[in-house]
Amino acid sequence: MGEFLFVTHGTAGDVLPFVRIGAALAARGHAVTLISHAPYADPARAAGLGFAAVDTVAQYEAGQRRTPDLLAARRPHELRDYYEREGLFAQLRREVDLIAERHRPGRTVLVGRHTSALSVLVAADLLAAPAAWVAVAPVQLLVAPVAAAHVRAGLAPGIDAVRAGLGLPPVGDWGGWLHSPVPCSACGRRGSTRPARARPPA
Repeated sequence: MGEFLFVTHGTAGDVLPFVRIGAALAARGHAVTLISHAPYADPARAAGLGFAAVDTVAQYEAGQRRTPDLLAARRPHELRDYYEREGLFAQLRREVDLIAERHRPGRTVLVGRHTSALSVLVAADLLAAPAAWVAVAPVQLLVAPVAAAHVRAGLAPGIDAVRAGLGLPPVGDWGGWLHSPVPCSACGRRGSTRPARARPPA
């Protein structure tokens, strides 16, 4: 059977859908590991998933208290400042390391929350592994072009620095890179995961 590594961030509405999808895959005999925030270890393990934390409970709770700062980031440089201030580029590297430790060539599929799981894209390049992004709400697909523009304009230097530390070249085609995972939607009927229409690279 296959092996899946899930990466997601946020609150229960962002994480628990991945637990539910993972449980469905585990019930079919696949091995699934969730890489996410520490408070979600128990739900993941109760669903039969492996778990690896990207932070501690205290770090997660502190980050949640500062979420308004993220929501207030309207310009690319404000998003970059938030990432640097919160140590999110370092977390990106940690996530890639967690993925690489668990990856098995030819068997592992990487799955991340749409747009935010940038570690999935970096790890896919590093490991030559197949990757998919899952949108857990329709709004994630609607705002994806804006989010991609902010990533390209604000986060590119930090992402390329993480890539350089892994021996990877800078991203040349940001539009193509950000559209490289297979997009899926998990916002239909309960338990369903439907492929979304793929967009061509920009």
